[in-house]
Amino acid sequence: MKNPSSPTIAVSNKVYSSVQELIDYCMAHNLSGIDYTLNPDSKNASDLQKETANIEKIAKEGFEIRFHLQFYSMEIADINIKKAKRSFEFHKDCIEFISNFNGEYATIHIGLGMKSMDELRYETALAHLSDLVECGREQKITVCLENLTKGWTNNPHGFLEMIEESKAGVTFDIGHANACPWVLNDQGTSVEFLRTISSHVLNAHVYEIEKVDEKTLEAYHVAPRKLDFIKPLLSELLCTKCDWWLIELKISEEVNHTLYLLQSFLNETLKQNKSFKEQMH
Repeated sequence: MKNPSSPTIAVSNKVYSSVQELIDYCMAHNLSGIDYTLNPDSKNASDLQKETANIEKIAKEGFEIRFHLQFYSMEIADINIKKAKRSFEFHKDCIEFISNFNGEYATIHIGLGMKSMDELRYETALAHLSDLVECGREQKITVCLENLTKGWTNNPHGFLEMIEESKAGVTFDIGHANACPWVLNDQGTSVEFLRTISSHVLNAHVYEIEKVDEKTLEAYHVAPRKLDFIKPLLSELLCTKCDWWLIELKISEEVNHTLYLLQSFLNETLKQNKSFKEQMH
């Protein structure tokens, strides 16, 4: 195990309608990390400013905050170069905004709102991603790219190429890896996916799998009832420098249960490691 201590287990601001409820929950459960998703409908810097009071309230309580940039209509790889440029400039505004709160990590996506790969251009994606990574570095913010179930990040080899070319960090989404065509079509396992990009992983999104509702066609996250299915991935994550496990669920009962499972798993793992070290001595 490379990780000398347990990763921070974080929850999302998407769980509660009010920031105070979120703070109260974290304090009641002794959690120190909040993964803050900026309003997905934001379009400009003034929209971002509306979030200031909430983020300041969280920061004042001493929580570590990492930021999630989940904009379905702001695509930095858009084939329409004007739209791509506007989206890139907006993501730069987000990085500038995050720096006001001493944020150190921002997770972004490529192809989040696309219906077809024809809507995207690879060269634009790489150029804008690389520039955002550099913008982040100047502000002491690590820009991380998240793997999706579609596009260039939905398989380990395409994902690795983008990361290595752009120097971005990785936010590894367990549920996306388990639901991606590369895994579902038996080209490899999600553990093999993770191992391919493991040296770059800094954050993880933890839940079981992403599925699509047949009626609404909306994607949703499935919470684990037990850890059997994702335990091999969690064990693998402990061998990386990833120190942030976000429970990426929106229903508080599911967050509660997953928190219990993860804490039990980490306690048991640390106990086993301690016992192993003592035997070695």
